[in-house]
Amino acid sequence: MFNLSSQGSVGRIVPTNADMLEGLHMACGRHMDVSFQPGVFSELLRRELIQCERRQYTVRKPAVQCAGGAWLTLSVTERGYAALDWLLSIARSSRWEQRRSVPYGD
Repeated sequence: MFNLSSQGSVGRIVPTNADMLEGLHMACGRHMDVSFQPGVFSELLRRELIQCERRQYTVRKPAVQCAGGAWLTLSVTERGYAALDWLLSIARSSRWEQRRSVPYGD
């Protein structure tokens, strides 16, 4: 689960490395519940690691539903895949236990 313990300089919650890894995994599978962790979702969008577009839901194209009934199609950007690779390399290393709860990017 997400552990949003760090605060940004403007009161914005800064997700940890573990939060961002889980969020990117969800976005890759297009199974992100936008209302579950809006801070992580917003941070992924702000850092341009994912893109989303509003559209009609169809069975053939997976989407996520947001508040108000809007459906979004998620896609991981090239930058997002680079971040995912970086996070996975850390997660597989012996440093993961120390790095998992550090704010993303530190």
